[in-house]
Amino acid sequence: MANSNSILNSVFLVLLLFSAEVNISIATSYRGLESMRKKIDSQEILREICSNLGKTLTETKRRVVLVDADRVAPGGPDPRHH
Repeated sequence: MANSNSILNSVFLVLLLFSAEVNISIATSYRGLESMRKKIDSQEILREICSNLGKTLTETKRRVVLVDADRVAPGGPDPRHH
């Protein structure tokens, strides 16, 4: 009985090693080239965010002015509330 357990353990270990080797070879299939990381410039990102924020605020102010210009009182103040 102990002999069959050791055989099962060794078979399991061999299968585990082969599957690990397959995973390693799949993970490193870059044709011998290392992946290039994109250089991120935080100053450029900050400038772009500020620019977009400025454009958004300007557009919002313009829309508020247009909405306020189109408002018309429906018939004057309601005498019941004054």
